[in-house]
Amino acid sequence: MKKIISVFAFFSIALIQTNCNKDDDASNPNGPDKTGSEWKGIGKSLETPEGTPFHLPAGIKLAGNAIKGYDRNECVCQKKEEDCYRGTGELVRVCLGFTNTTNETITVTIPKGLIVISTDVEKQNGLVIEVETFEIPAAQTVYYSLGTYCLNSGRSSVITGNDVFKLGPVTQNAAVNELMELLKNKRIDNIEAAGIVQAALWNITNGNGLTELDRQFIAALPNN
Repeated sequence: MKKIISVFAFFSIALIQTNCNKDDDASNPNGPDKTGSEWKGIGKSLETPEGTPFHLPAGIKLAGNAIKGYDRNECVCQKKEEDCYRGTGELVRVCLGFTNTTNETITVTIPKGLIVISTDVEKQNGLVIEVETFEIPAAQTVYYSLGTYCLNSGRSSVITGNDVFKLGPVTQNAAVNELMELLKNKRIDNIEAAGIVQAALWNITNGNGLTELDRQFIAALPNN
C-alpha cells in the first residue's frame, strides 16, 4: 500500500503544479457547477464564501490589518524548520501576523474548516484542514506562515507577497466536513499525504465528491 500511495501522491502533486494554473476554460472544465450558499467561493464560484462567522479573541488583531501571501523574504517567519511554519497545504500559504494588545498571553485557535479568502478572484481561496493554535505573548506581534489547501482548482496558484487575503468563515459544507472528519487523527505532515488530501478536496470542489479511491488512500494514512 505504501508504494501505491507514493505513486498516487506523485500524480496528485503533478496535478497540484498544473491544475491550479489553468484558466477555467474548455480544456479544464472544472467539473459540475455547485449551487447553494455552502458552495459560495468554492470550485467555480466567484462569490464570497459563507459559513459560521469567525472572530479573533478579544485583545488580538491582525498585524497590519491584512494578511499577505507568504514570501519568505518579506514575512518575519522565514524558515520552514521554525515553529512559526504551520499547516500542510502549500498552494495557499499566507503570512499571518497577530498583535496582542493586552498585558496577558492570549491563545488564538484557528479552527479546521476556516476559509482564507483571496481579495482577488483570480487567486485561490484556501481551506484550513486541521486546528492550529498560536500563543501570542503580551504586548507583542508574532508572525506565522500558515499553509492551506486550494478550494478553486481553476484559479492561479502563484501566491506572492503582494496578494492580500482575509480570514473568512468556517465552512458548513457537508462534503468538505466529511473529508475533514476522515482526516481526523491522520498524519498529513508530508508531501505525499498533502497530495492525497488536495486531490480528494478537488474531487469535492470540482468533481462529483469523494471517490472510493480517495477513501482508501485516506484510510491508509498513518494515525497520529
